[in-house]
Amino acid sequence: MKREVSWFVLGYILVFVGFLIILLTIIYGVLSGLSESTIHGGAVGCIIVFFIPICFGAGTDTSSLYTLFVFGYIIIIIMVLFTVILIRKAVKVRT
Repeated sequence: MKREVSWFVLGYILVFVGFLIILLTIIYGVLSGLSESTIHGGAVGCIIVFFIPICFGAGTDTSSLYTLFVFGYIIIIIMVLFTVILIRKAVKVRT
């Protein structure tokens, strides 16, 4: 018996993981603020236009920006792989 992945359940799992990451970030920020340490931060954004990533970033800590750029490109690669898989499934179902 072949088991199919429910996209509905996968969507809920991704939303739950996103909220969990946000919650853990808030908890980490509160706990690190109590230890009197300096906080360095940054932000990175990626806009994808027809598989061409346009990434930008700003912040005080350059090493974290490079890490965020790498994570952004990894997410882009995952999105491209999902798109290829979905296109192959759609073509396979059609024929």
